Amino acid sequence: MVEIEYYEFKGMVIWISGLLFIIHLLQLFIPGFTEFFVLNGEKIYEIHRMFTSIFLHANINHLLQNIIGLIMFGIVLEAVIGWKRFLEVFILSGLVGNIAILLYDPSVIALGSSGALMGIIGALTYLRPFMPVYFYVPLPVISLSVIYILINIFGLIYPTDNIGYAAHIGGFIAGMVWGYLNKDKYKEEKPKLEDDLDLDDEEIYKIAQIKPK
Repeated sequence: MVEIEYYEFKGMVIWISGLLFIIHLLQLFIPGFTEFFVLNGEKIYEIHRMFTSIFLHANINHLLQNIIGLIMFGIVLEAVIGWKRFLEVFILSGLVGNIAILLYDPSVIALGSSGALMGIIGALTYLRPFMPVYFYVPLPVISLSVIYILINIFGLIYPTDNIGYAAHIGGFIAGMVWGYLNKDKYKEEKPKLEDDLDLDDEEIYKIAQIKPK
């Protein structure tokens, strides 16, 4: 029998968002900071870049877009899987996203937490596909995921801008795989009849014997 785990939101999303903001300030005020930590396909032997580039951003708009997405989806996922597992998904998806973009373009120079964010969306999609998320209007997570993935696949096939579509798709797949591997631990708890009605076993049995007219 698998033991199902339940958690409450502890604030890891807020800590990561604050860290991203602080690191962006360092990018702005320390010369050479971004260049030393950014993912660079020509310097793949500098392994630290695979990790550090996840926390860098190109500009304030790039940063804010990822923080908004992180808060919108991350708070929900963290409440489901706990802060430690949330951090695990964030880092793992970011790393897989970086691997994916290097495979797609070995000479790429890339930065950003979008791959990690897509991993969070992927994990949430697998664990809670029909949970509503407010994106102008309430939509189930799976609907937004389909839209995001179609946009990224189109961008990968017909690239017109400097966006890491391969990293997004790679991160999303990593999150989905994580969700699949851990699905039994984080199943949604379905209320039992006796919990809803506060009845004992004998009363429930009597209800079950009632036939419709």
